[in-house]
Amino acid sequence: MNGARTVADSHEWENKCKQLLSIRYRDELQLIDASRGGDLGLDAFTRDTGLGFQCYAPLETLNVHERYEKHRDKLTEDLGKLEKNLDELVVILGHTKLRRYVFMVPQFERTLLTHCGKKSNEMKAKKLAIIDDHFDIVVHTAEDYAAELAQLIEVALEPLRLNLPDIDERSRSDWADANVSLVEALTGKIAKFALDSKQQEELRDEFLSHYLQREQLLGQVYDRAPETHVRLERRIHKREELLLVARLMTREPPLEHATTVIDTLTQELLEESKALQAPDAQALSYGTAADWMMRCPLDFN
Repeated sequence: MNGARTVADSHEWENKCKQLLSIRYRDELQLIDASRGGDLGLDAFTRDTGLGFQCYAPLETLNVHERYEKHRDKLTEDLGKLEKNLDELVVILGHTKLRRYVFMVPQFERTLLTHCGKKSNEMKAKKLAIIDDHFDIVVHTAEDYAAELAQLIEVALEPLRLNLPDIDERSRSDWADANVSLVEALTGKIAKFALDSKQQEELRDEFLSHYLQREQLLGQVYDRAPETHVRLERRIHKREELLLVARLMTREPPLEHATTVIDTLTQELLEESKALQAPDAQALSYGTAADWMMRCPLDFN
């Protein structure tokens, strides 16, 4: 969220917020269409629990202080709209009084919470008909909706955003020293690829790096979308069960056969989860191939 943003990004954030809220609050949630009649300072609210929601994502490239100022000014402006549009909001909310105002942003600075406390006291002092006596203001990000975000990923309404880790030479070397037999197995498989010694060594190191990346990527999937993790692991296991038959039936040379296995698994992982991004699927496939070569399910004639 530190880079330059566009109007499309802002709309994307608002749509994501509404999707997350719809999953959590279901039919208790009432969305307010701001495209007709102007923004009332409220994007949505819950009728029974009195929660009000306003979504905001700054467009500009901002440093920490600038982001705080944008959030502060936007929150102040939107709270002012509650008072300005009081008559219309009384009709829209009906018997509902806002007990809590949730300001939803991609990220925020802690100093914004101080401003929330001040504005909360000011709003309560106004004694508006739509404000509960115990009214307060909180700031939420997508991290407050982890379970709901996982559901969006499951149905591919939200991309599965993974961070491809960098594996440095020291980490790779330490792992290799602790797993000599596995590295030897990998080295023996790569020797069948008809490469020169330097290429074999480079490829071995690349496979080891991909394997270590794979372990971290699978951990990220588990944390963000556990059900997707189960499905990907199941698909990987099914492909592993077919490796022996594939080796016995193929007429491809070892290097080409390894490439075919990796490409096939990449496509299967993308089919298994529409939320998975292509580069991440490929990284998982290379890492899985390295795992298979070290444990020996993947071998070559």
